[in-house]
Formats: sequence, structure tokens, C-alpha cells
Amino acid sequence: KHQKAGRPFGFPLSEELVRILGELRKLHPQGQYVFQYNGKPIDDCNTKAFQEAAKRAGIAPLRWHDLRHTGASWAVQSGVTLQELMVLGDWRSYSMVLRYAHLAPSHTAGAAERVAQWAHTEIRASAAFEQKKAEIPRKIGGAEGDRTLDLRIANATLSQLSYRPTKGARF
Repeated sequence: KHQKAGRPFGFPLSEELVRILGELRKLHPQGQYVFQYNGKPIDDCNTKAFQEAAKRAGIAPLRWHDLRHTGASWAVQSGVTLQELMVLGDWRSYSMVLRYAHLAPSHTAGAAERVAQWAHTEIRASAAFEQKKAEIPRKIGGAEGDRTLDLRIANATLSQLSYRPTKGARF
């Protein structure tokens, strides 16, 4: 409904979440809220009941807001871009997104590996280019071979030289 900033906020739901919410609805068909008690919305999730449930689940101490951090981190680790996460979480700036989206060391190691693979590929491609460049004869163009051959200039020049105007054409 409304978040801390006081403005309305909505977000898309995955197919699995829609299915789960449908199952929850069957458990409590009365009321219109996902989180409710006696048909009234639960809007304070830092209650004794919440803390006891977290303790029973073995995840205490837990604040409701911790779940926002966890969700953002999982999103980034699964490949969601920061821009997409910014929209999903309704953050106004990248600096706020970065406060929430933490990467696990295993994911930063994967990022380092991707950079290394990219660099290795680029270095090999660069070496192959330099090898091909070295195979091109140094003396190109001119009687003394002292002019470089720029194919863009050569093609433009050749196309001008091969142009034959039709009869009656003016310049």
C-alpha cells in the first residue's frame, strides 16, 4: 500500500508468488489482506509474535527490513541489473540501491573470473590483429613505397577515377 516515504508503491509479482498467494488465500478466505489477523491488516511486523516466529525459524534476531536487504542481494546475485532493482524496490538513486544490494564473495569471484576471461579474449584478439598487421608489407603506395594506403581514400579516389559521365552530363 504505502511505504516509509508515504507514496503508494506496487511491483510485479512472479508467477510462483501469485500461485503461493492463491494458496494462502485458501487458508484464510475471509479478509482482503495477505498479512492479516482477524481480518485486519498487519502493518507492524516488529511485534512479539514476529520475533517469536523468527526465533522458532532459527533466524532471530530479524527485522522485517532485513528481508528487503536479502531480497535486493538475491536479485543482484541472480542477474537483475541495478537499474531493474531500482525500479523493483522503488529506490530513487543508485546510491540507495547499493546500500541494499550486497554481493556474496562467491559472486564477486565470479565477476572477477568474467573480467579475466574477457581480458584474455581481448588480449588474444589484439595479438592476432597485431600479427595480421605485421604481415602487411611496409612499402605500400607511391613510387618509393613511402605512402601509406588508406583504403577509404583509395576507394573514394578509385571510384572518382572510374566514374564515366553519361552523354550530356554536366559538372
